Amino acid sequence: MAWTDDRLWCHPKYVGLSWRAKAVVRHGFEYSGGMGTKGVLSAAAQHTIGSTRTVRNELVQAGWWDENGDG
Repeated sequence: MAWTDDRLWCHPKYVGLSWRAKAVVRHGFEYSGGMGTKGVLSAAAQHTIGSTRTVRNELVQAGWWDENGDG
C-alpha cells in the first residue's frame, strides 16, 4: 500500500504547481509505491497517472521529476 506524507500540500515545491501537476505527483507516488517501481515511471505509467508533455515539463522544472531517458 502506498502512503503519501500528509504535509505534501504545503511543500515548497508543491504549492506552486497546477492542479493537474499536483494530481500527477500524488498519483506518481502512489503508482510507484504500489507497483514497486522505485520512482521509475514508464511512458505507459505516466499516461496512466494522467501526465502530459506539459505536466512533465512543469514537474521537471519544479524539481519533482528527472528526465533521464529510462522512464
